[in-house]
Amino acid sequence: MNDYYLVVFYSARDGSWIADVPELEYCSAFGDTPEQAVHEVMMAKEAWLASARAHGDPVPEPRYEPELYKWLDSQPRLLTTKEAALRLGIAPSRVRQLILSGLLPAEKAGRDLWIDERDLEKVRDRPAGYPKGRPRTARAGGKMDE
Repeated sequence: MNDYYLVVFYSARDGSWIADVPELEYCSAFGDTPEQAVHEVMMAKEAWLASARAHGDPVPEPRYEPELYKWLDSQPRLLTTKEAALRLGIAPSRVRQLILSGLLPAEKAGRDLWIDERDLEKVRDRPAGYPKGRPRTARAGGKMDE
């Protein structure tokens, strides 16, 4: 659920902490501590919203998104083989085959393989079947031919 963001700062001019809801015009409060200022502005916000609704005034939708969220959304996401398989619509074993064949880059971290979600485009239109260039098992016990 989105909510309005708060700005809390100390005002040396006023000698107190100020809490403000920038998206709601003139909705701010002060206190001796940051906690008190936040408590007061939360009550002011509820009163502001109740008054606007009672008078039929428009209530703005909360639309603030911290810069951190924007930055995180722009970063590549690492996927497990299972998550990659779900995105590609194939079995996790097929994803592992694509990794072993070198067609899908992945990094090993502990026991897990991690795939950059941007690399899925490299194999998205790959035809079904065994990846070319990867040696098949030749002996019982799953040992690979070198």
